[in-house]
Amino acid sequence: ADIQLIECHGTGTPKGDAVEVSSIKEILQGTDSKECVIGSVKSNVGHLLTGAGAAGLMKLVFALKNKQLPPTAGYEIPDEKLELEKSPIKILQKPKDWEPAKVGEPRRCALSAFGFGGINAHVLIEEYIKDKSLNTTNFKSEKLPEVAIVAMNTMVGDLKNLKEFQEAVLNCTPNKKPISERRKQAVVDIPWLKE
Repeated sequence: ADIQLIECHGTGTPKGDAVEVSSIKEILQGTDSKECVIGSVKSNVGHLLTGAGAAGLMKLVFALKNKQLPPTAGYEIPDEKLELEKSPIKILQKPKDWEPAKVGEPRRCALSAFGFGGINAHVLIEEYIKDKSLNTTNFKSEKLPEVAIVAMNTMVGDLKNLKEFQEAVLNCTPNKKPISERRKQAVVDIPWLKE
């Protein structure tokens, strides 16, 4: 497993996080992976509903571009039931320079996004390394179509634009709107969530 960074769905619930971490552990089991950093952009900007996967994808692209493993905002210590110390899984409190898993190989990362209305995606991303042996001067470049990522009524805290979003993600700056007391109470009253 050459995946060094996984952008998790990150439910923030004991059951959801346990299932996600357990799945990652299973994938890494029996590999020579020394470290796999996990995190979720939700710690920076909250849940973006249908735009959550796109936000996670942007975070990974920025991490590749900057060759830096991003931290998780507000992270202090893991739930000991997750037993992260027995695995290569790490959660960072500060950014870390990102060295490739193997010298000369590209950096690789993954995204897991599960959202409203059945939006389920698993994406593997590999850093582009230009192959100097390829002669690209004879290739004609075609204009690629523009891509629009649309999420209805998506709010990213108080962030006003992509630049502010990028700064919040890369600088690990929390920018979430407070959750009403009523919503917190509803979650606390769900018996299976307390287990």
